[in-house]
Amino acid sequence: MASARRPLDRARTILGNWTNADPAPRPIPPPGTAAAARREIARIEQAILGMDDAAVEELGGLNGCLHRLVEMRALLRSSLPGGVIHGHSVWGSNRFSEGGI
Repeated sequence: MASARRPLDRARTILGNWTNADPAPRPIPPPGTAAAARREIARIEQAILGMDDAAVEELGGLNGCLHRLVEMRALLRSSLPGGVIHGHSVWGSNRFSEGGI
């Protein structure tokens, strides 16, 4: 019985997070932040994939590179505009009406 409630609890949490209004607006990042983050990500990935030991060491070693990738990806995500639903519509099909859907 407890395992049957887990998906319901998870869905309730997710939907609750979607519907809770964020009281504090997110700060607007300066122009060019996303482009700079993408360039940094590409530079780090190129150093790692290209096995450029000097570039990897310059960036703080492999762990430093991985930490910086996480930071840059988070910065990139935060620079994206937040999504807002402005409206909705319903789509129906005659093919499913007989099945009660």
